Amino acid sequence: VRLLAAGRLGPGLLAVRETAAMAPPIPAKAGAVWDRRFRLAAAAVPAPGSMLGALGAAQAGVRRNSELPAAVLRTLPALWQDGNVVAVPHLEWPDPAICSRFAVLFAPARPAGSAGFVTAGWGDCDWGCANPARTLCFSTWHKGGRDPGDLDDT
Repeated sequence: VRLLAAGRLGPGLLAVRETAAMAPPIPAKAGAVWDRRFRLAAAAVPAPGSMLGALGAAQAGVRRNSELPAAVLRTLPALWQDGNVVAVPHLEWPDPAICSRFAVLFAPARPAGSAGFVTAGWGDCDWGCANPARTLCFSTWHKGGRDPGDLDDT
C-alpha cells in the first residue's frame, strides 16, 4: 500500500494499492473474487470470455469520468472482453445502465481498519448502496455490528 497526498480531493491521505502487488485478471463470473478484495456480484451477467482485473494503463481512457488520481484509477477493477475495457463499475463507465449489470463489491478478507470510513466522491453510498454499481463505499458496513465477512449483495 502506498500513501499519497489527497491533493485536489481535499486534506488527508489516500491509501493506494501497489500495482505490482495486484492479482492478474481472472475469468469474470458471478461471485468471482479478484485481488482478494473485489467480488463480482451474484447477479452479474458478464459475457462468456470476460475477465475481471485492474483497469491498469487503460485508465487514461476514463480519466475524464473521475477526479481520482491515475494511481488510484489504475487499481480499480474493470471488466474486460477481448482485450478491451467493457466496464469500470466504480466509475459508472461507460454508463450506469451497463455498469449496473456488473456490480463489483469491495469485500476484503482483512480490512485495513475495524471502523467504517467514507471514500472521496461517493456521498450517496451507504450499506445497501443506493446504486450497487458504485459500491466502492466503505461508509457504514460496520454500523450495527456488521462484519466485512458478512458482506452480501443485498
